[in-house]
Amino acid sequence: TGTYTHQRGTYRLMGDVVYFEIYIKWTAHNGTGSMRLDGLPFAVSSEYSNMFFPVFLHRQGIALSAGYEAQAYLSPGQSYLIFTQVYTSDFSNLGMDSAGEWVISGFYWKA
Repeated sequence: TGTYTHQRGTYRLMGDVVYFEIYIKWTAHNGTGSMRLDGLPFAVSSEYSNMFFPVFLHRQGIALSAGYEAQAYLSPGQSYLIFTQVYTSDFSNLGMDSAGEWVISGFYWKA
């Protein structure tokens, strides 16, 4: 659980393509494990299981390992984003921070 000071999102459906924007900010979170964001308006199509859809991120207050960059991806058949940290060919899921902020936008084909 945590205190969410901002939880906003919007989407536009054009045919089978979902365009979305999300802003989320939290404090005092006591969760553990990998960070993910649930609640996308539609599940991601499994037809494109080998395709990664572009997700644009801005982060504030989210810790990364030295030299790593934050990324997120959409999981086929699911309606959530998974956050990772990436450095050259090494990547790992991003752990839950007690406080932070994401501004996210992207698109995907809906199931």
